[in-house]
Amino acid sequence: MSLSKSEFLNYILELLSDQDAISARAMFGGYGIYKYGQIFALIIHDELYFKVDDSNRDYFINAGSEPFSYERNGKKYYMSYYNAPSEIYDDPDLLNSLVEGSYQISLKAAVRALK
Repeated sequence: MSLSKSEFLNYILELLSDQDAISARAMFGGYGIYKYGQIFALIIHDELYFKVDDSNRDYFINAGSEPFSYERNGKKYYMSYYNAPSEIYDDPDLLNSLVEGSYQISLKAAVRALK
């Protein structure tokens, strides 16, 4: 997809327009995507990444998705976000399912962080 950063963000927000309380904030040279103020996805370099854990990681791996990674001081770091499979752009039900799953994972992680 060859869109500018803001065009891709707007495209994703349009796809998510039937979801409640979706917002975006600039971060790390990209955007965090939030539902009810809880981050559940990232947009980095024209790529959408969903929050994952053991409950959904296999789905993303089997779909050919890769984890978001970055390098710092010559070392590669991986985050618990995997890029979205291309099918989500044509399948609103799949998109909504992934949003809800990643949102729930993010909520669980936030509760664990408070303990």
